[in-house]
Amino acid sequence: MNRWIRFLTPLAIITAIVIGVIAAQPGLTAQEDFSASDAIAVAAAHEIFADVLANRPGWTAAAFNTRNPYGIWRVQFWDAAGDDLGSADVSPARAEIYNWEGHYAATEMEISLAIDQIRDFLLSEDRVVDLLGEEALAEADFYAEYDAWGRFWGAYIDLGGVNSVYVLVRFRGGLRDFEDPQLLGLYFNELPTYDEWYAASEAQAVSLAYGETAIADALREVEGWTASAELADPESGAVWAVTFTNGDTPLALATVDLVTGAILDFAVL
Repeated sequence: MNRWIRFLTPLAIITAIVIGVIAAQPGLTAQEDFSASDAIAVAAAHEIFADVLANRPGWTAAAFNTRNPYGIWRVQFWDAAGDDLGSADVSPARAEIYNWEGHYAATEMEISLAIDQIRDFLLSEDRVVDLLGEEALAEADFYAEYDAWGRFWGAYIDLGGVNSVYVLVRFRGGLRDFEDPQLLGLYFNELPTYDEWYAASEAQAVSLAYGETAIADALREVEGWTASAELADPESGAVWAVTFTNGDTPLALATVDLVTGAILDFAVL
């Protein structure tokens, strides 16, 4: 008998420790009292999904218990066609959603509603009207899309070619909540990076300088000449100094203005 008591005592101690560890992590036990339906209900009620699901008949969802220490369930949504609408990590015990991913796009009706709201908002923004013009903004064609991950609308405003702009606008709540708009950014069409601008301007400066007849005549008989240009007026970005060389030997110099297209001065060496 004593031998069995000595064997059971360490086992009982180990069992008590394990039970104590589990009891100290309420998420491990609390999550057992909830079902997939409870987790789906928490996620579906959140503003990131509520409007979306309300306007997509036939949506479906599933959830599984991750059995992590925090009582987290992962919920997945699909539309009627089986396309991914997004997912969320929730705690049914706390009725909390901790993170989500929205993979849905706005419907045509939602886009139409958003365009009207975005246009009205931009027309109320003095800084936007001052930049784009009230009449142009009021009459322009808008093309919008919703970013479910960032929870903002992007709208392309067609003002004609390079005059067109792209805006990001975030409203307070979900996909169909158009309260408290905020302009996140206004982006201009076809603007180069600084390096792209510099390279293009250098090439333009060389071409402009070569257009001077005296320089072109001096270079015509020289094989292997090269040209380079440097920004001479960083404040305006317009004036460039051009050098034509053959190896280390300078052949001609010119200063040009890219804005006016003028050759300010030149010299054939």
